[in-house]
Amino acid sequence: MSTVYKQTLLIMGLVIGIPGLFLGVLIINWFVYPFTSAHPNFAEVESVFNKLQIPADWQINKTDENSGIAGRQCPIESESMCFHKSIEYKLPENLTKEQAENIVKSSGCVSPAYKDESSLGQPEGFSYSYECFTGAGVNVSISVNGKDKYVYISTASR
Repeated sequence: MSTVYKQTLLIMGLVIGIPGLFLGVLIINWFVYPFTSAHPNFAEVESVFNKLQIPADWQINKTDENSGIAGRQCPIESESMCFHKSIEYKLPENLTKEQAENIVKSSGCVSPAYKDESSLGQPEGFSYSYECFTGAGVNVSISVNGKDKYVYISTASR
């Protein structure tokens, strides 16, 4: 092989190879990176929700969840908190604050924060919530609304 032929192959390799390498990096960035997993991701949020010990006889009013893109990434234009899973139940007549707190603790939370959300003129504890973060970084909350007669239980990423 002549020297000119070797130099031509080298130049063609560089001309084709460098843009090819650049294109490969772009493909990885555009198509692979968005599907790397955020933490906590939807699977972790759902796992924490499934640990909650909610009485089986509670009546469900509505459910909601946002699993993002393939349960791993949240789109920028997401309208609701991403990632989250929640269920609203009809308020059981015999629900106590201790039972609500224990539901939150069943997720792995150690010391949930209590907040009285009763309006002026309502008795203390008429509406309240408990909230905390698990070790996995998942927010767990339960809100009891005595006025509208529902219990809202939610797990969500930060």
